Amino acid sequence: MLIKKESRIKKQISSQGFVYEYNDGNNKIGMAVSELNGRVPDVGKMKNNLCYEAYYVISGKAKVFIENDSFELSEGDVFHIEPDVEFYVEADNLKLVVPTNPPFYPEQWENIQ
Repeated sequence: MLIKKESRIKKQISSQGFVYEYNDGNNKIGMAVSELNGRVPDVGKMKNNLCYEAYYVISGKAKVFIENDSFELSEGDVFHIEPDVEFYVEADNLKLVVPTNPPFYPEQWENIQ
């Protein structure tokens, strides 16, 4: 199935971050492209209560903070985030492909202050 970029849905997820969702009605995997610059979320942390996420870095760089660890990402890297893990990102012109399983939906996402 082809999903043209003209049909993607742009959502602002923080003051410095956008997600472009590509929805095909599939219940196995979701697909998005994220563009982040700065801290995401603006304050606190975020948590995906259900989805497994993978980040594939197209360009830019970032540091992902999970519990007492931090991980530096750059072009070509892949990073996995398990469900129920609280984290935040400090991004520098980061562009990511983000597949999720199952597909992302807002009700299972949580911002933690």
